[in-house]
Amino acid sequence: MKNVTCTDFLWKRHCVTRDSVIVRTVIDYRNNTSDTKSFGVVTSHCLTRVVKCPNYVKNAINQI
Repeated sequence: MKNVTCTDFLWKRHCVTRDSVIVRTVIDYRNNTSDTKSFGVVTSHCLTRVVKCPNYVKNAINQI
């Protein structure tokens, strides 16, 4: 996942990658017994960070 900052707009747009991390996400596709929907995302880990994921990673995942 990349943290990108862009300036201006349209044909003058310039984007710069500020930071990037590798994220591993575990998904459980088994169905819940009360409804027929899958369980979904169980957990996510930033593999390139030892302490914790940056806020932009958490914010992006929460928007999905």
